[in-house]
Amino acid sequence: MDKSLAMGGYAGYLMAAYGVTAVVVVGNIIAARRRFRRTQQRLRDQLGRRAGRAGGPGRVDGQSSDGATIGRES
Repeated sequence: MDKSLAMGGYAGYLMAAYGVTAVVVVGNIIAARRRFRRTQQRLRDQLGRRAGRAGGPGRVDGQSSDGATIGRES
């Protein structure tokens, strides 16, 4: 059992490699979610301004002035 856990003397290296990989993967997921939310908000803001210029009220509820849903499938 001890031999299999030692992994031929490379256990420290392998565990560090797995740890770094896990941190990078989790970091990429978090960064992608933040970027997605920022892009969604920017699009909502742009559509709200565009609707405001056309004379209609800007929509804040996630729908454009033509009723299309932004960021969610209905």
